Amino acid sequence: MYQSPNDFDFEANDDLNNDSSNQELTDENNFNNLSTKSLVQRKKQLEKLFIYLIGFGVGLGLVLALLLMIVLNRFGLTKKPYEIESQPQQTETLELDGV
Repeated sequence: MYQSPNDFDFEANDDLNNDSSNQELTDENNFNNLSTKSLVQRKKQLEKLFIYLIGFGVGLGLVLALLLMIVLNRFGLTKKPYEIESQPQQTETLELDGV
C-alpha cells in the first residue's frame, strides 16, 4: 500500500508546512491587503455571473418545456380520454370457397 514519504510523522518542521504556496494561502497579510475597490469589483462580477446562470437556467428550462409540449401534442398525449377518436375495429370474415 502507498505510504507517504514522511511516514506519517506530523511534526512542526514538516516539509508540507514549510511549503511557500501554503504560506501564501494562509498569510494574513494577503487578506488584509485587499482593497475595497477590488472587493466591490469582485462582488459585481459574481453578481453578473449569478444573473447569467439564472437566465441560462430559465431559458434552457423554457426551451425544454416547449419542446416537450410539441412532442406531447404530436403523439396526442395531451388529449382527454373522451376527445380521443376510437378507430373502428376490423372484423375479418372468413369466406369459404367451394362450400
